[in-house]
Formats: sequence, C-alpha cells, structure tokens
Amino acid sequence: MKLRQWIAFGLVSVLLLTGCSKGETPQGTQTENISGETVLTVNGEAVMMGELQYYIYRTAMTELYQENPDFDGDLSKVNWKKKTDSGKSLEDTIMEDAIESIIGDVLAVQQGKALGVELSAGDLKTMDDSIYQLIEKYGEDGFLQNMQAMGIGSKEAYHKQYEREMLIPKIREDFAANEEKYLGEFASAIKEYRTDNRARVQHILLLSEGGKYDDPESAIKQVWEMAKSGEDFAKLMETYNEDPGATAQGYDFGPGEMVTEFEEASFALEIGAISEPVKTSYGYHIIKRLIGFGEMQKYWISQASVARFDDVINENSVPDILNQIKEKQTEIQEQNKSNASKGE
Repeated sequence: MKLRQWIAFGLVSVLLLTGCSKGETPQGTQTENISGETVLTVNGEAVMMGELQYYIYRTAMTELYQENPDFDGDLSKVNWKKKTDSGKSLEDTIMEDAIESIIGDVLAVQQGKALGVELSAGDLKTMDDSIYQLIEKYGEDGFLQNMQAMGIGSKEAYHKQYEREMLIPKIREDFAANEEKYLGEFASAIKEYRTDNRARVQHILLLSEGGKYDDPESAIKQVWEMAKSGEDFAKLMETYNEDPGATAQGYDFGPGEMVTEFEEASFALEIGAISEPVKTSYGYHIIKRLIGFGEMQKYWISQASVARFDDVINENSVPDILNQIKEKQTEIQEQNKSNASKGE
C-alpha cells in the first residue's frame, strides 16, 4: 500500500524527454558555457545563475501551490513582501530555500560519486541523446527557448540538472540501503540536523478494514507497548505490519506526499523517536523516525566549503526571474497555437 498523496504542481520537468538511442551524439552537445555569473562555489565547484534560476522557479512554484492549491499561476497576485514562518519575506524565503536546495543537490552528487554511485553508460547516453533530439526537433534557438521556460540558462546547465535529476534518486536509494556507509562515525552528530522539509520513517500499519485484526485499535496499542519497551522495530514490522509496500528502509518523503495525519506525526518526531498510535484513512500506525537523506544533506552543508557571491545574487530578484520564465512559457504557448492553426 502506498501512502503517498502527490501534489500536482504543473511544473515543467527536466526529465520529460527521456530520449531514445539514435546513433552517436554529435560533438558539442555538452560544451556550451553556462550563462551568467558565478553565484556560489560548493567545495570549489562553481554554480552559475543559469543553474540557480531553475531552483528558484521550482522552489517558488512548490511553495505557492502548497500555500494555495488553487493558485492560478498569476504572479501579479503574489505578495512577495509578506512574512513567512521564518520571519523573512516570501521573496527572501524562496531565494534562500532555492540556494540551500541547489547546495544540497551539488553536495549529494559530490558525495554520492565519492562513495561509488555513478550513472551507467546507458544513463549517460540517454541524457546526451535527449539533448541531441531536442536540438534536432526545435533547432538551437528553440531548444534554448524551451530551457528558458524552465528557468535553465544554457545547454550545459540543462545537462548538469538532468544528471542531478537522474543521479540523486540513485544516491537516495543507496543511502537507504547502505546508510552505515554514509553515516559512519557521525550518526549521533547528524541527528542534530533534523529537517522539516523531508522525513524518513519506518512504520507499522494495522488496517482498519480488511486486515487480520478484529480490533486493530487495541492491537496497535499492544504493538506500541512492545515498541516503547525497546523491542526491535524492524522485527515488529516483519511480524505485524500490513502495509505490503513498506520495508525496513522506510519511506522518505516531503510535505504533501503523505496523508496529513501521517505526515504531521512524522515531522513532529525527533530522530529515533516512536509515535503514539496514529489513525489515518488506512488504519492505525506506529511511526519511527530515522536519519534521512534530508538530514544527511544538511550535515554535508554544515561541513562544506561554500562561498556565496551576494552581489551577483542580489542583482536577480525572484519576481523578475519568475516573470521572465512566465513570459517564455507564454511565448511558447502562443507559438504552439499558431503552428496548430497552420496545421504544422
């Protein structure tokens, strides 16, 4: 059983076009410099404005739709100066969250590669072929226009983001399966970096209907008492859990991806803590919070050498970036309508 409740943001994904093999990728598909100036360096690796714009767009759309699921995309209605829970303006919150997100992703790729997680030759060819096919379909100018409609500033920025989007899920999976390789002797320190935007949990579910317990509410209380007394949670999962999709590795999720009661209980837990029984539409749960990839990324950020070029960052306002992206999207939509009317 999957507990996820995905929120549809309508975002343009860099992975919409996965590409099929079509001979050798032409020379030059990866050589264009990323547009703009350096905004960050992360352990010496430069991050350009042409990369950060995508994260600003993604972060802004996520936060706007989470705040208002009925948001119609009209940016003129957004109050960028209003204060968020952080005490900062909405504009500053989005910028800081986007910067933290891209730093975390850059570090994840750096650390994952250092620990042996790489894309396969087939993955790399798919990535290169996707660029070749887009250029073949739209031409260089059309390809750039479609990237700009995602906030991506150049062909190389697209390539780097595509690589991140393919590699980071592999690193997450490797972390969940081999967390001792990542945590090492620093597990107790990493617990202090609990994050509120992702959580990794194990859980035991007793179904309210169709399960093996006549009185699941009473049964879950008994399981909870065993968990509280220190019995191995993974073994309790093996014995009692009625969620066939759950594993000892747990669920790793962000806001809006789980049913509300489950999500709220998970994010309220300290690392290593076990919840009281939680009732959802599925049944009764006991949840144990684990060190997740979000905590791992926050720890990496704390240990990394990061330089910010705020003079460059401050030249680019969130509303201006989003309006430019919106204009590109509108331009493409109008072109598509025109082409359709001409029968092209």
